[in-house]
Amino acid sequence: MNASNRYDKDIPCEFYKEAVKAWRIIFHSYIPKNVNDIKRDWIYDNVLLKDDDGRIFKPPSNFPPYAPEFFYDLPVTDNPREFRGVYRNLIPKLNRSFFKLSFSNNDKATYYITTSTGIKDVTLCNFSTLYSALLSQRKVSAKPWIAKWEQEGAINNSDWIFVWRNVHHSIISQTVQSSLWELLHRNYMCSYFSKLAFGGDGKCKLCGLEEFERTHIFVSCPVINSIYDHFTPLLNSFCPDQMTLKEKIMGKKLESNKDILGILRNYVTSSIKHVVYRNRNNTFTNAVTSLIKLVKTHMKKDLTYQWWLASNNGRKDDFKNLYFQNNLLGSVCTNDSLSFSFTNI
Repeated sequence: MNASNRYDKDIPCEFYKEAVKAWRIIFHSYIPKNVNDIKRDWIYDNVLLKDDDGRIFKPPSNFPPYAPEFFYDLPVTDNPREFRGVYRNLIPKLNRSFFKLSFSNNDKATYYITTSTGIKDVTLCNFSTLYSALLSQRKVSAKPWIAKWEQEGAINNSDWIFVWRNVHHSIISQTVQSSLWELLHRNYMCSYFSKLAFGGDGKCKLCGLEEFERTHIFVSCPVINSIYDHFTPLLNSFCPDQMTLKEKIMGKKLESNKDILGILRNYVTSSIKHVVYRNRNNTFTNAVTSLIKLVKTHMKKDLTYQWWLASNNGRKDDFKNLYFQNNLLGSVCTNDSLSFSFTNI
């Protein structure tokens, strides 16, 4: 761990390579417990030994008998008149650097890391401190998609905590979360991008209109807006608010995790966006009718799967209190089968 990063790329195991990479990010300094603790360490490319300019010593191309290689070779006590070539200057520098070494003189070596609150002994840090230290040293991403949303005025800086809370809510399946994540990042193939990149006609496969923005498919497309209109009675049963541009993008803003009806409204709108997004490049005779059926099928399959999980984990009441709150999405029959209220909408 004292060596420079020169040989990190040669670590064969990816796990240890990433571990060393993470350590390099937060490492500040190392104090060995005593000279015996490091006596077999190579002195070149070693962060403990630095010249007067603060640079580590690079290994020479050859090692005559008097040339030091390990800490137990230091200090070199041979007559300086015997030194030849680079060693005339190198050995005195190595000796001076060795004499400047400090030791903890305890029963263990001390490793210090850089944290957001200062330099700390790594043995006194918990996992949370280590993780925070890594995050604080991470380079800030440009995140152009955030800038686009905020420049358009659709999402404010203070909205992002609610955006990701909605995307990663436990009621949303992993496949739907993936779709929402891609939509928010505005980095996917669509007719608008196809026109810019490959000279396509730029027409939406679902509505047939020209796309003037990448967000067309889930913001302004007449097809998805017709689907929202179709499900309006169900959405209003959760919350009578009118569908806004912000809700189309990020879902309903939840002030509390106890807002079950708001969570269910987001569940339905997220399912709609997921199905439309995943079918954006398909051709339908009647896109609105076909996609409404697919949305209902998707929710039935997902709710059935969640009921199966709840049944096998003894959490039937939790399922009913969440997904079937007020029986708005459905109910559980006496034989433990499910009845869905949205099927005949």
